[in-house]
Amino acid sequence: MIKSLYIAGKLLSELDDYKDYFRPWANPFPTWQGVAQVVVADINEGQLMPELVIEAFNPDGVDRYLFREAKANATNLVPTFYLHTQPTTEKQLESIRTMVKKIRQSVKNYQHDFIRDDQIEAIEQMLRKLPIDTTVKYLFTIRLNGRYFGEDEKYRALFLNDRMPYATYWRKSRATNKVCAVSYEQVSEVWGRVNTLGFTVEKPAFSRNGFDGEDSYKMFPVSPDAVKRLEGAKRLILERLARPFFGMKYLIMPRFFDSVPDEQARQFLASFLRSAGVGTTTSVQSIYSFINQTEQTDDQSVNTAADFEPVYYDIFFYEENQAQFAIKLQVSNILPARFRQISAARKAVERCYQGLTDPVSLVQGKPEPFRVSLASLKDYFAELVKVKGKDKWRFHSFFFHVVDAVFYNQPLDREQLLRAFMGVIRAAFKANDPSAYLVSRHIRHSFVFLQFFYQLNLFSFSNMKPVAPQPVGLVPETFERQHPDLLAHPLRRAAFYLGCEVELLLAKQKSFYRNQPFRQYLNGLNLDVDQLRKIHLKLTAKIGEYMDTGINDKRHFYPSELARIAELDVQIGPALLLADNSLSKADISYSFAVGMAMQKAFTMEQVRISRSRKTVAGPTA
Repeated sequence: MIKSLYIAGKLLSELDDYKDYFRPWANPFPTWQGVAQVVVADINEGQLMPELVIEAFNPDGVDRYLFREAKANATNLVPTFYLHTQPTTEKQLESIRTMVKKIRQSVKNYQHDFIRDDQIEAIEQMLRKLPIDTTVKYLFTIRLNGRYFGEDEKYRALFLNDRMPYATYWRKSRATNKVCAVSYEQVSEVWGRVNTLGFTVEKPAFSRNGFDGEDSYKMFPVSPDAVKRLEGAKRLILERLARPFFGMKYLIMPRFFDSVPDEQARQFLASFLRSAGVGTTTSVQSIYSFINQTEQTDDQSVNTAADFEPVYYDIFFYEENQAQFAIKLQVSNILPARFRQISAARKAVERCYQGLTDPVSLVQGKPEPFRVSLASLKDYFAELVKVKGKDKWRFHSFFFHVVDAVFYNQPLDREQLLRAFMGVIRAAFKANDPSAYLVSRHIRHSFVFLQFFYQLNLFSFSNMKPVAPQPVGLVPETFERQHPDLLAHPLRRAAFYLGCEVELLLAKQKSFYRNQPFRQYLNGLNLDVDQLRKIHLKLTAKIGEYMDTGINDKRHFYPSELARIAELDVQIGPALLLADNSLSKADISYSFAVGMAMQKAFTMEQVRISRSRKTVAGPTA
């Protein structure tokens, strides 16, 4: 990623639209769409004015404020800082104290003589009385004799000095006449403590075994020009391309083959950034939507960049902790053709299984079409945990393995997928939601994910070549014909049909008891061959009881239901009699759960068809 940032910085720093990113000062609120204000302390002829001034922030005048956020424990060159808002008075006062401490550090470290310590104390007292609006972003700065820092050549020179803004990078580690590790060029000077992407040798881990921090440039020597390009490119890329993802962030970064001329690459990058990374190509735009379903996808967007063959992409999932980057996953060298394959499979599966997934939402009165995305997949590979009193998503390592498999076209472990799916399905089943909505939703959605992975040919166990999926059939014969892999194994087939039969009984119990007492025999959907046999015996006995009831009893099975039960028994009994232990509990349990969910869908479709026929026939004479 460092090399990609350097190339992006080298190309974009020459374009007028992006030159501001490569200057030593920065826009403190580059992506903020709300109100931003500047809190100004005026000092005239050495005297601090008795009141603070609040002005509207002017993004076109960022060189007046000279804002540059210090890295780690360093401090700003001039006392221009974020004035962070806090939810409580106590936290707000603490935030003000922290900022005032940084003012003192700036004044001391850079020997500023325009303000005295008692004046800094007075500024703190004025800030404590300042009415703070938590919906507003604030910047604090000082104005000297009516002039901002950037309007005074003395302070502006601090930023324009080749070394001063980057002191933490070179002060304890530099050397002359070395090769830059980024540009591979011989340069007059290199610096060693560059932490543009979180790399730093100040941590003990980098200094063990007698490593001397003074020689840290030997580990990662970077030239001053490379530092400036890296910093500017980092600000630019993270502002324009980074997207949130459940406590993490991700970005898609274009890269180029060596043969691409600089001017062609420069124009591509500029176009990519202008569209914020999602409108440049259909394939890239769809991948943003595939990662996080909140993104909008426009299938009519222009394809010119997608056909730009010398470009490929890296995808980063990462967390930021102050100056440090924790990269959770880096997927490298993905060609646009792979993006298009993923998008095509996704759209095909969503379209073909719409009839299976959408009714789940409609049960709740919220027609929200299901989308195949990593945001949806995380429901099976992440959990909410409390960290310092706050909710935080903790992702399982297998989630990132799935991401790798999708983008690199690598085989997936179906068994591990099923275990993850069943963990969530079992938890929902044990919670015993009266509507059973959550259980059914998880089963159906996970089944659609399996079809998506199947379309991408990620299951090495399958002997069948994926074909273009057809709209899912919600009658048993059609569904069975469309999903041979699900029913090819005799035990998997038996578990599926037993799940169908159990669902028929549960639906009957719910209509009569408003409860489903037979659930107690399902062992929390943690099933093996012996469990299936026990369930089948109890199920047969219970259905026999209901068959003896009168025709007006709500427990009575209708002729169509009895015919369906007879069909299922033909498939279940012999298979269970001869079944061995060739399938895992996860596989058996999942096949059973899919049978339960599909029988619900079959029943709903049967009711819909019946009502449609009555409507067409009209009232009887």
